[in-house]
Amino acid sequence: MAPRTKNELIRDLDEKNREISDLRDQNKNISEQLTACLEKLDSLIAENTDMKTRLSALETCPVLPPATPLLVATPPPPTFRQHYNVLILSDSIYRHVGCEMPKIFNPATRTRALTKDVHVLHSHAPHISTPDILVKKIVVPGARAARLWSEASLISRTHTFDEVIVHCGTNYLNDPTADDNFITEELRSLIRGLQDLLTCQVTFSPILPRCTPDEKTPDRRREPLSAESRLQLLRTNFLNLTLATTTQQLPCPDFNTLSYKHLLAKDGIHLSNQGRVAIENTVMDHITTRYGLFSHGGKKGE
Repeated sequence: MAPRTKNELIRDLDEKNREISDLRDQNKNISEQLTACLEKLDSLIAENTDMKTRLSALETCPVLPPATPLLVATPPPPTFRQHYNVLILSDSIYRHVGCEMPKIFNPATRTRALTKDVHVLHSHAPHISTPDILVKKIVVPGARAARLWSEASLISRTHTFDEVIVHCGTNYLNDPTADDNFITEELRSLIRGLQDLLTCQVTFSPILPRCTPDEKTPDRRREPLSAESRLQLLRTNFLNLTLATTTQQLPCPDFNTLSYKHLLAKDGIHLSNQGRVAIENTVMDHITTRYGLFSHGGKKGE
């Protein structure tokens, strides 16, 4: 075997030095990770000691005797429940229907329910002697079926109704995990549950389509809908047709046409002034017609 040259020996030495340097860096990283793990372990030991102390204190607390009634027992249902003609149960789409409800700007309370009474007066026919139509309106911003069901369960303890108008479904549309089958099953369960819970007519207000926000810009407001917005329209129409077999539906004026952009606000989600007026006219005409009154006359959008 031929002896190695000086240059080869120098290259080998440099390579070994690089390997040693890499090993030192790895050792440093491992040492830092080990230090962090030891600190976390000390913290967990301290928490464990604190929990043991608390448990020991709880074990020494007196226990209620078996004969003592539970303080968390469910109270008996009220013997009298107030009767309203109509319950409107909706997400924020119905915030302006019948009466204006405040917009919530505090994120901590944004999803709390807003409740208000609406009196449909007979001012257009003062000779009618029947009482005003009493409407209870519950609006929950961002609500889905489960949230509206919880509100209906609460109010069923204190109120009865002839009819429930429920609007729900729009908040599912941008959820990639909610396919059409999931949405229809959620809404069918809500509708059937309301029918059994409140034992009254349930009227479904159709799901409203959305459009992309850029289609609301002044230079695109009069253009045809984009392919994405057309798909949204087809999807909502399909969902509404599927749900029509479950219960009666309110008409959906102008929202089932390709010119519905003017009924939505700039974000393409919430209603414009024209959209709010169209929905309110539809709802109030339905209520007055149900009780044999003349049309409430309607409002005009700006």
